[in-house]
Amino acid sequence: MAYPATAFDGRFLRSELSRNAWLWRGVRVALVGFTVVAAGSASLLDVADPSRVHWLTLVLAITTILVFVSDPPRPGSWQAHLALTATYVGPALAIAATGPNAVAGLPSAFFAGTLCPLWAVRLRPACAHLIAATVALLLPAVLGLVSADTIIAIVAVVPALWVIAGCISLVMMRIERQGAQLAAMVDRDALTGLGNRRMLDRTLAESMSGHDESFAVLALDLDGFKLVNDTRGHDAGDALLQRIAEALLRACPDDIVVRQGGDEFCVVLRATDEDAARRSAARVRAALAGLDRELGLPVRTGIGVAVFPDDGATADALLERADARLLIDKLAADHEPVDAGALEPPRAIASDGGDGLADHILALAVGRRELERHSFIWRAQSAMYALYAFVGIGVCLVWPEVAGPWLKYMVPVGLLISVVFTRIGPPALGSRLNHVTLSLCYLTPAALLVVCAPHGAFAIGCLVFVGPLTAVRLTSRRQIAAHLGTAAFALIAASVVVGHEFAIVAAVLQVVVVNAVLCACCVVLLEIAELQNEHLHHASRHDPLTGLANRRRLDEVLAHRIEQGEVFSVIALDLNGFKALNDTEGHAAGDRVLCQAADALVAAAGPDALVARQGGDEFCVVHPASDPTALDDCRRAIAGALTSVRCGDGVLTTGMGAATAMVDGATPRELLAIADARLVADKADGRRAGSPRRWPERRPTAPDVSSGRARMRRGHHA
Repeated sequence: MAYPATAFDGRFLRSELSRNAWLWRGVRVALVGFTVVAAGSASLLDVADPSRVHWLTLVLAITTILVFVSDPPRPGSWQAHLALTATYVGPALAIAATGPNAVAGLPSAFFAGTLCPLWAVRLRPACAHLIAATVALLLPAVLGLVSADTIIAIVAVVPALWVIAGCISLVMMRIERQGAQLAAMVDRDALTGLGNRRMLDRTLAESMSGHDESFAVLALDLDGFKLVNDTRGHDAGDALLQRIAEALLRACPDDIVVRQGGDEFCVVLRATDEDAARRSAARVRAALAGLDRELGLPVRTGIGVAVFPDDGATADALLERADARLLIDKLAADHEPVDAGALEPPRAIASDGGDGLADHILALAVGRRELERHSFIWRAQSAMYALYAFVGIGVCLVWPEVAGPWLKYMVPVGLLISVVFTRIGPPALGSRLNHVTLSLCYLTPAALLVVCAPHGAFAIGCLVFVGPLTAVRLTSRRQIAAHLGTAAFALIAASVVVGHEFAIVAAVLQVVVVNAVLCACCVVLLEIAELQNEHLHHASRHDPLTGLANRRRLDEVLAHRIEQGEVFSVIALDLNGFKALNDTEGHAAGDRVLCQAADALVAAAGPDALVARQGGDEFCVVHPASDPTALDDCRRAIAGALTSVRCGDGVLTTGMGAATAMVDGATPRELLAIADARLVADKADGRRAGSPRRWPERRPTAPDVSSGRARMRRGHHA
């Protein structure tokens, strides 16, 4: 049976988690259980004043009704703080009302440790609530309203609440950091760190929605960049783009700078008029001219300026006007063509390889696979047994009549488990040792219930960790249900078979429900984190426009296949005439061609190939073909598929360069460099022949090139 995954789309937010329908239903179920137990307590428990229990039942019933008719509170709101206060004030009142044998009121306090990080949000108010919870739960004991058995249970629960709250806060903070970086990656260009097309669209929409001030758009692209890529290679081109981005940020520090794709940039100048926009354009020209002199490379640009609302009332109209003026500016400049042979060697260009942003984001991954090795959480689990062992020592010394004759033999067992856990370290998820360590967290309290009968209420305080640990240590919902079921059976059997009084049996029944709810809360949190990990992994390895693999994914696949000793070929290609199309028909037309070309390449390369977009109009195909005949067949299929894509008034053509693993190179960098060099030579042959080079066509069935935009949503994987 396949279980549905937790619904999630986007980034983790506490407000969304707190409003999760299943979590709120779990809280409602727990409240119903507490109300039922309270209703039966007046007649079944030995209470000093039954009327206090009746009042408690009435308050619980009213609270349950209010929870059923209300929505979950927003984290940080006064409603959230009120609800959080109820998670420990309510149990404290229940303990006081049902004393002296008041352990039946304690399990509801387990929620305080889990919900405190969710609803309090910030560290200071969360600590304030935990301090208040400590005081409230210990107050009945200080006032002498409860038995020694119940005092011991409260003493065991209080530090556990702090540990659970700390662990969950740690996990939530890491997930939030990861979510913030996911949002940044969605809006940022991985190579330069500038905004991408998504950020541009959102910025323009936000700026236009105000209608109370004008703003301007600068559109620019680089002359001669294609030649740098062709003659110096993609690494030099990437480094140049990074330096261009730095220069633009220095020239426009208070504005939104965006890389639209390839060598095309855009700057949104907020709250400015036409004269100020032209002054900003002059600063940009000066910054790029300085970079030209510094690097010894042809960094020349045209700039198009469009002002809202005079030049367009919509984002598309504004960008089209800026693109049109960019083309006019480039034609008016009448730049001399750059001779590749006359280019002086480029001076040092610092580059982070384009992966700095993605590397930083992926280091924040958090989920059960990461938490299984997290030292703090494992040490907390190990320290739990030592804590309970020391509590047992105190019980044996102060209340020997409660301890019974067998507790002194259980204390060394707890210390031994703590020492062994510390030495062996966290077991792998799914291993037998993992199941054993998880089973001990509920079998040990069950054993306490047996050996300390008819006392042993303090064993209830040792069950706080069962729900959260079950969620952290298991990835299968079926296994989670199995462990929770086993824990319920063991605890109920231990409390009923040895003849515990109703207070302990009622507490055990509540613990079973509470742990199931807390486990569900933690499972939802961790599944959200893991889904967010998947989003990050995909976003960091795929091109947002075409859905193809990006440079990071390409390098990973090449390195893996070389390590496995596979024989394959790398085909590098770019699109002839694409730059002219972008200049004359605009970026929207260029994007459509890129998406259609991506679909054509995927269809032509076949299911065993990886197609990657390296940047701009440059693609790479990793194909299993290794002999010359199969490689030529593949190149013909690619060339034929691209001719089904319209590029302006003609069809797409391309140059191609191929390199074979272990024959032409033994590392990803060597293979890509050789393929690039052969691509440049192939295009040069085409130029000398007077027309773009075309491979002899073996036209396949025309691929469906209408789904380019859909590819943005679904992606493509090897």
